[in-house]
Amino acid sequence: MTLDLYSFTHPGGRPYNEDRCAAVESPAPEKLPLLLLADGLGGHGHGDQAAEFIVQALHQFWKTRAPDPADAADALAEELMTANKILMEAQKKLHRTMRTTIVAVAPGPETLACVHCGDSRLYLIQEGTIRQLTQDHSVTYKKYLAGQIGFRQINWDEDRSSLLRAVGDADRCQPEVQTLPVHLAPGDGLLLCSDGFWEYMQPEEILADCLKSDTAAEWGSWMLRRVMERITPDTDNLTLLAGLCT
Repeated sequence: MTLDLYSFTHPGGRPYNEDRCAAVESPAPEKLPLLLLADGLGGHGHGDQAAEFIVQALHQFWKTRAPDPADAADALAEELMTANKILMEAQKKLHRTMRTTIVAVAPGPETLACVHCGDSRLYLIQEGTIRQLTQDHSVTYKKYLAGQIGFRQINWDEDRSSLLRAVGDADRCQPEVQTLPVHLAPGDGLLLCSDGFWEYMQPEEILADCLKSDTAAEWGSWMLRRVMERITPDTDNLTLLAGLCT
């Protein structure tokens, strides 16, 4: 299984971009890919530093170690919690609040190892269908799960920016860890994205654009044609990292 990758990030209507994304392989012989995306929380200030630190910490961990696919999710979560402690210590020394979301996925031969905290999302496209593999850790998503609002209302609900979990917080850094039985085949797709992207897209649009694409760059271009026409002058940073199996 080979992943063709494409990434795009844009500040939207903000003065600077606090999103970060990256891809890396673990050492041989496993050579497992790891896709990462973090959305720094601008409302708390210095979110870009938190996003950069967490992405680089997990990137370095994955680059220098070779976890077994069965243990990959737990290993990532453990490393994330270690990085969170370092980030908390830095906040105390610098007298700054630095918080971020994170979503990470490591596709193995027969599994997907997923770790996320916050409202950055992971989608899987397989056999002509799309699945959102992560649930937003937000007040709005809780309202959706409770039946108070419909799924499409999530994108515009007034509480969508109120996060219940985030990295850079002693109590709210509670990563959700999943090891899913998934065998990726040619044509299957993975999409990581920040809320500045998914707020302007519906799952069926993501699916349609994937199904008509031969490369990750083509898939990304189709989606960006939709999104860039919909964003407003005050829109949040938007980032996507797409992987198409070849």
